[in-house]
Amino acid sequence: MKKKYDILISVDSVCDLPRELYLNLPLVIVPYVVITKYGRFKDNIEIDSRGILTSMEDPKYEVEATSPLAHEYRQYFNEFSAMAEHVIHLNMGTHVGTGYTCALEAAKVFDNVTIYDTGQISSGIGLIALKAATMARNKESLEDICNAIEELIKLTSSSFIVRDLEHMVRGHRVSARAKKICERLLLRPKLVMKDRAIKVGAVYYGKWAHVVDKYVKGCLKNPASIDKEVLFITHSGMTASELEYIKAMAERLVKFERIFIVNAGSAISCNCGIGTFGLLFAKNNDYPIAFDVEDYSAADVGDEEILNEVNSIMAKENRLYGDAGLEESDDYTSSDLMDDDYYEDEIVDEVETDDDKAVSDNKASLEVKKESKAEADADSQRSDDSENADEASDSADSSEGLGTIDKLKNIEGLETDVGLKYCMGNEEFYIMVVKEYIKKDKSETLDECLKSEDVENYRVAVHALKSTSLNIGAKELSEEAKALEMACKEGDFDTVKNGHEALMSNYRAMYESLTKAVN
Repeated sequence: MKKKYDILISVDSVCDLPRELYLNLPLVIVPYVVITKYGRFKDNIEIDSRGILTSMEDPKYEVEATSPLAHEYRQYFNEFSAMAEHVIHLNMGTHVGTGYTCALEAAKVFDNVTIYDTGQISSGIGLIALKAATMARNKESLEDICNAIEELIKLTSSSFIVRDLEHMVRGHRVSARAKKICERLLLRPKLVMKDRAIKVGAVYYGKWAHVVDKYVKGCLKNPASIDKEVLFITHSGMTASELEYIKAMAERLVKFERIFIVNAGSAISCNCGIGTFGLLFAKNNDYPIAFDVEDYSAADVGDEEILNEVNSIMAKENRLYGDAGLEESDDYTSSDLMDDDYYEDEIVDEVETDDDKAVSDNKASLEVKKESKAEADADSQRSDDSENADEASDSADSSEGLGTIDKLKNIEGLETDVGLKYCMGNEEFYIMVVKEYIKKDKSETLDECLKSEDVENYRVAVHALKSTSLNIGAKELSEEAKALEMACKEGDFDTVKNGHEALMSNYRAMYESLTKAVN
């Protein structure tokens, strides 16, 4: 009996492909499993992106997305093999999840199933799947399709910019300390797929509006090398106005034939949380996609009746949606997500550049709250630092920091490996933290507090020295500061007086060494 397809492409649901884009292609989706406090659900069948984000609103519960197990993949491949002479299955990067390992194990009992680790995530996998499925529909050979997949894996660009690290902390993907550093310094990491894992590819500094502008321009800075066929703007809980702004900016930079705005599924939503978005596209290639739709706006997927029931249950408890079932509420992502006012009051050194102001002025697009007059006056007084702030905005692809990390490693008493752990392993991020550390000499404040015997303010200042020193890996200095902080808490100011000079001597030596290394 002749099978329906010569070649069938299957791909995990983390590909974030709306079904409208593949309805007439030989392409099937294998659902991941989403685990919430409400139970286990099949991704995009029993729960959609909004249901995932609703569950994530409760900080007491972690939402997890996991691949099918080997025996579950085996069941899927058995079904697919009955439909096609050959099945090609695409997984995301090996180090992002267990999907590839489980699929590879399952495929051992089939002689017509080929497994690929795409090294990509989200719509990056989806883009490869669409191109491969188009070739399959055009009756191209198995060898040609496999060769195309291998080439496209190298040519696909997958990256995301993270608005808030809260969900990455809850998922144990970054430390709470790294999150706090990002909040204090207004740093936003750009996540990229590299070596089949999610890594920090760049760190941007400044207001969210400024970061959005920098990220989009950075991704699309070389139009001549980009395949203009399609751009995916894949997001988790962004507002329509935010997305329209991003789309308009992308259209100005590169003349894409199609730009699709799609909801991020389980992988991105669970890992990165609300307010994350990415630009996913391919570099120039010879593999077109057969699109049956020219335009697309995020639509509901899966079994509508099941999704409606699940979302309603979640909505009643979390009150994120109204009674509209699958209809999206305006409260889904509030304008506060584009506002930096929720950061700690201790953030006082931000410098707003001209680029910040230009983007911030577009309030209708980015819904950024206008700064108060007092903040604006303070920013203007710090305008001398604006050039440094712009330099700090540059991505990890810039030349900043070349050789600096080696100089830092040679500083006595500085454990750079410890500091790098607090900075998600990113050297440019670490160098930025060190620069922030030496921006102001703290010894003068501590000397004044000691002289006036101001115990409370000495405690506050030495506490800050303790924390910031640990952030850069100056562990011994941090421990010295901690000892004097504890003495202040215990009212033992004699111990503070006795230990102050030694602490200041070590601090000034470290400060001088750091300054020489990074300047």
